[in-house]
Amino acid sequence: MFDVSGTTVALEFANGTVLAGATVKCSLDMSIRDFAKMQRMWNAAQDGDMEKIVEAYMMFGDAVLVEWDISKRGEAVPATGEGLSQIPVAAANAIFSAWTDAVGGRSGN
Repeated sequence: MFDVSGTTVALEFANGTVLAGATVKCSLDMSIRDFAKMQRMWNAAQDGDMEKIVEAYMMFGDAVLVEWDISKRGEAVPATGEGLSQIPVAAANAIFSAWTDAVGGRSGN
C-alpha cells in the first residue's frame, strides 16, 4: 500500500520578490475536501466577506505550514495560521501562490 501522507515541499521564491531567500516548508497533505472548503472561503471573500479571507488564511496556515524562517521586527513569527495572518499580505500571497504551484506540479516561483 502506498502512503500519501507526510509529503512536504520547500517553497522557492524568485530573486527580487518579497520572500526572496526565505525558507518556507509546507505540507502537500491537504485533502481535496479541505481544499474545496478553503476555496469556498476565498470565493465568499470576493463577495466582500473579509472575515472569510482571514479564515481561509488561518486554515491554510494551520493545515499547510510546517516551518519557516520568517521574522517581523526581529521576532520569529510562528509557522501557523496565526503567524500567517501577521505577515504582510504580499508575503502571505506569495506563500499561497508558491504552494498552489507546488500542489499543481509547477515550480519556479
